[in-house]
Amino acid sequence: MVIQVRLFNILMHVSSLYFGKAAESGIVIPEQIPAGIELSEKEEGLIQMVADFAAVVKQAGEDYSPSIIANYTYDLVKEYNQFYHDYSILREENEAVKVFRIALSANVAKVVRLGMNLLGYRSSFQNVRLSLNKIDFCGGFLLYI
Repeated sequence: MVIQVRLFNILMHVSSLYFGKAAESGIVIPEQIPAGIELSEKEEGLIQMVADFAAVVKQAGEDYSPSIIANYTYDLVKEYNQFYHDYSILREENEAVKVFRIALSANVAKVVRLGMNLLGYRSSFQNVRLSLNKIDFCGGFLLYI
């Protein structure tokens, strides 16, 4: 999937930049996103879609319909792809917004990976999992994983 490659590239860059050289460069990723960040409609929509994951999985189980997860994952990937196209992530000048977008990207990647795993697809990007484990608490809005 193209989106997995994009998310992988972002997370690998973030991992090397923020975790490999953090001590040298003085960069610290906070455990919580600073309050007062003005979010775009796309960002709010992605947050809502990520937050809906548990309900989608529950509904798929109740209906015995894995296609609900497949459709949700596809829609999430489409929305993230448009977000990635429209907004700068790693080149964002506002550091708080950049940290938020990195956390959002990490959480979208995690949900896509989980959705695909539930459908029986295993990602070939094992390093994404390692990167996600380091970013899990950065955003603070994906707490059910």
